[in-house]
Amino acid sequence: MISTDAAARGIDINGVKCVVNYDAPQYIRTYIHRIGRTARAGKTGLAFTFLLGVQEKNFLQMVVEAGTPGIQKQIVKPESLKGMEARYEQTLQELANVIKDEKTR
Repeated sequence: MISTDAAARGIDINGVKCVVNYDAPQYIRTYIHRIGRTARAGKTGLAFTFLLGVQEKNFLQMVVEAGTPGIQKQIVKPESLKGMEARYEQTLQELANVIKDEKTR
């Protein structure tokens, strides 16, 4: 699921098992509501948050202070992503086309 913070609250979508945060939430309430999309009706799920090195300390401090268990750090080296660039660019173009089509309706 990809959405904005506007969809993080008050929306219930069945079957969401994983939430990917492409931008780090600044507030714990925002983080909880975003990852809560996976925790409907007592179910569990996964949440990933991509962080820049400069964001890591503040983000980890925020979730630790909130008592969030099970945070695991995984460093992704830039060279590991090289093979994904073309697909990422293609997906961004497809998204731009969908948005353009929606605006013309």
